[in-house]
Amino acid sequence: MPPKKQTLGEQAKLGVVYNSMSRLSGTFMQFFGSIALARLLEVKDFGLVQMAMMVVEFATKMGEFGFSMGLVQRREEVTEVHINTLFLMDFLFKLTLFGVIMLCLPFLVKYFGEPKLAVVLPGVALYMVLDCFEAAGTTMLDRQMNFLKSAQIEVLGRFSEIFSSVAFALMGFGVWSLILSKILGIALVGFLAARAIHWWPSLKFDVQAAKELFRFGGWVFLRNFFRYLADNADRFVISRFLGAQQLGYYSKAFDLMRLPQRRITRALNSVMFAAFARVQDQPEKVRAGFQKAVLAVSLASYPLLVGAMVVAPEFVDFVFGEKWRPMTLPLQIMCIAGVLRSIDPFLNSVVTATGYVRNSTFRRLIEFVLLAIAVYIGVNYGIVGVAIAVVIVSILVMFLMVSLLKRMNIVGWREYLGPQMPGFIGSLAMAAIMLACRYLFAQRLGLSPVLTMFIMMGAGAVTYIGGLWLVKPRRVMALWQESAGDVRKATASVRQKMAGILRKFGRTIGVFK
Repeated sequence: MPPKKQTLGEQAKLGVVYNSMSRLSGTFMQFFGSIALARLLEVKDFGLVQMAMMVVEFATKMGEFGFSMGLVQRREEVTEVHINTLFLMDFLFKLTLFGVIMLCLPFLVKYFGEPKLAVVLPGVALYMVLDCFEAAGTTMLDRQMNFLKSAQIEVLGRFSEIFSSVAFALMGFGVWSLILSKILGIALVGFLAARAIHWWPSLKFDVQAAKELFRFGGWVFLRNFFRYLADNADRFVISRFLGAQQLGYYSKAFDLMRLPQRRITRALNSVMFAAFARVQDQPEKVRAGFQKAVLAVSLASYPLLVGAMVVAPEFVDFVFGEKWRPMTLPLQIMCIAGVLRSIDPFLNSVVTATGYVRNSTFRRLIEFVLLAIAVYIGVNYGIVGVAIAVVIVSILVMFLMVSLLKRMNIVGWREYLGPQMPGFIGSLAMAAIMLACRYLFAQRLGLSPVLTMFIMMGAGAVTYIGGLWLVKPRRVMALWQESAGDVRKATASVRQKMAGILRKFGRTIGVFK
């Protein structure tokens, strides 16, 4: 009897489970890897690589026309011709951009005022070119909703990058530890993804397929370009006016703030975009999926961000060391922006999957203009002023985006705010208990900062989880029951194999007896 075909909802749910497991494992690996690197390398090394990555990401956006999203969103069948056309266009664009970066290298070194950038930037630019080998494979896995294979490949790539970076740092490679590990990681992911879809690069190119991809990808390109400018305006300004050292502090704080978005939100968002694209003509299903995604992300990311804001002083000293202490206040401030940013990708996915890419593009343009103005003013007050500027603009942009979706009759304020309430209220209660613990154990009893931090984290976790368990919000309990069933389905084959192994082991023991 042939296996029962999974529904779109079942595929999406299993995709969320697989992606979440992948992102969670990746988060742990990256977290501990970043601690080791922060202690092995200099702060300036991170600033140099961040400068190079800003240039490369800018160039990448110039050559990224949203073709990958076009393949996922496409309603008709995608053939091998489409995949090869995507690859060739992407490869030629990035190869051209690599040459442009090399020609502009003297100007870039002068702009940033960092002579070492002349050595670092070519290596990071090679990473950009190799990325096109990964794009085709991972795009088709997303379209096929083969999220299990995609998650496995991502974990292997992440492990390779983190393990090799620490190994290179221990061998004394310095700043090149961060660069060589990225190249190895992207090369491995590209190879495994291409192998998974049984595709290898070829010179097949179809003009009609290129036109089809351009029709959707043009607006996506503009949106991604403006998004890149909005995401990096603060770093460009800091690197220009404050230097690599301050950029190193700011980048580390910014990356910690974005961990929930990168690991938790993206785990759901790649799945949700593919699912939204399949039901783009059914607003009620888009709305229901959006609310579940927002609920799940807010429950996971809000306590992490609020907790990080509270324990940041003790955490930075204990984990990264005293040399990283200047990043503490910017991290605390930007955690507020992190709360808003953790939901933002879902708003964009709804807009893009339902065909309103042009509206999303203008929204990103407005965000960039607002952020550029705010950061230019804020940099006069150092990286703390820039962090405050990021928070203010994140609030303004949130209002703009939800208002846009409300006018389109897709998602309103109720669908946006309602699912966030359990995580938001629970996180506030958690923060109050953590602050009370600091006052009691550190200020009144005089315990060490490290011991106080662990007490605060333990008390906060008990308060958050225990509060949800006692109150049992309707949305949360429904999501919990649904997720538990999905996890059981996703792990059914593994549990069956383990049961078989245990039965064989039991029979073997019986024979010896």
